[in-house]
Amino acid sequence: KTINCVVDFAKFPLTNAPPVEVGKHFLTTLRLIYSGQIHRIFLVNVPFSFTILWSIFSPFVGTDTRDKISIIRDNDHEKEKELLDLYDRKELPKWAVPGGEKNRVLDVEEYLFTLPFDSAFDSR
Repeated sequence: KTINCVVDFAKFPLTNAPPVEVGKHFLTTLRLIYSGQIHRIFLVNVPFSFTILWSIFSPFVGTDTRDKISIIRDNDHEKEKELLDLYDRKELPKWAVPGGEKNRVLDVEEYLFTLPFDSAFDSR
């Protein structure tokens, strides 16, 4: 079994970006906790400046991980093409693809403290 990771950068300008350490921790967490289980990582709605930074830092990311990362700029057609290859529209939120049907509002308390670790937040 594998998982996909989708990180949405919408309304998140590079001027307000977290330190590079956060990105390193993200990749380290994926490598340590989900080793061998990552199918794809989608970085969606990335600003153009991010693609420039990625071209600089990507050589330092392992080849296996780098090959699993898809960078999708703010382009609905590209998002649909990539994500609908793996998911049905009813399994995606509208921020991921136009017409996405899974749009439950995140309840942080429920997500962090009530939901079992191995359950999806919106599986109910």
